[in-house]
Amino acid sequence: VGWHLAMRRPRRLLTVLLAAAAPLAARGSRAVNLYENMRRMSPYAPEPPFVDSSFARKSPVRPEDMVEPPPAPVAEALRKHCRSLVPRRATTSDGTHRPVQVLELCATGLSFAPPAVRGQREIVRVHLSEASREACAERQPRGPPEGEADLVQDFSAKDVLLPFPDGAFDVVLLPFVAPVLQRPFELLAEVNRLLVQDGQVAVAVGGPSAGPAAVCMWQNMPSETMLYVLGSYFHYTDACTDGWYEEMDVREISPAAGPFGARRDRAAEAAPVFCMTAKRLGGAALMWRRIVNDRALRQEEAEDNRLERKRGSGRAPLFSGRGGIVERWRGPEASTMLRKRGTDAEDGEGA
Repeated sequence: VGWHLAMRRPRRLLTVLLAAAAPLAARGSRAVNLYENMRRMSPYAPEPPFVDSSFARKSPVRPEDMVEPPPAPVAEALRKHCRSLVPRRATTSDGTHRPVQVLELCATGLSFAPPAVRGQREIVRVHLSEASREACAERQPRGPPEGEADLVQDFSAKDVLLPFPDGAFDVVLLPFVAPVLQRPFELLAEVNRLLVQDGQVAVAVGGPSAGPAAVCMWQNMPSETMLYVLGSYFHYTDACTDGWYEEMDVREISPAAGPFGARRDRAAEAAPVFCMTAKRLGGAALMWRRIVNDRALRQEEAEDNRLERKRGSGRAPLFSGRGGIVERWRGPEASTMLRKRGTDAEDGEGA
């Protein structure tokens, strides 16, 4: 049948093939196991290794400050991925339909959330600075459509408490704002409060530099290291939230992540963009996840006691090596001290 169609109606066959390949080409994202491999190779420490200087910034955010936006092809790929995260419909506790609520924290002057649809989807954007709001307004010469609202609040430092009630949003988007956060754990806890049960949060990192607005730890940081540090934000936020961020998913959002693994943009390949999504669990799923995590923690402690080792003593060089995570968190002195401690331990075992 296919041969007959190809011989008799080649134009129709070509149209069918192009229509089938269009979603793959437009997706612009692919799942990656990079984060899982890094966590397996270098698990996080029991206590947060951050210090005050990790989140220090040369100057506070000014009204004209703005994070450098990604290239247009990367922005379009991320926009399509964010659109796939937003559910088509939402219901209240009594089963009646309501508009899907989306919150986006903007810092680049670009909006990656899908447009509002009357009666189906409502968008609220909170901008880091006035420059971001003005840049976003320039792309809407007719003004924001019905169902969209724009606010300005410096959520990177002191004003992490957002003026919305509990469980107000189904999806929260944080594109390229992680490098400028001075209180990332408090902000993720606030996002946890705003999300409904099983709501999703998506954080995009990578691409161009955040510029002078970035904190010291994120200056000139590779995209892969950004992904690892961003995962630590979620990891250490779980201890102070009544919900639980789980079902972590990482995707490479880039024109270089097209169909059949084709690489089409060398700039995007050199500075890839990753999007980490997590789900806020609740109810029975949250209780079961706590039971599973507690069981895994007890097994790990029992294994450490059996082998008479300290937890985390056998970490890979990604964590303790030169240029590793500890050096970025605490400075070169801490990394040198950690390597010297490991050398002394090996000498003691040899003796």
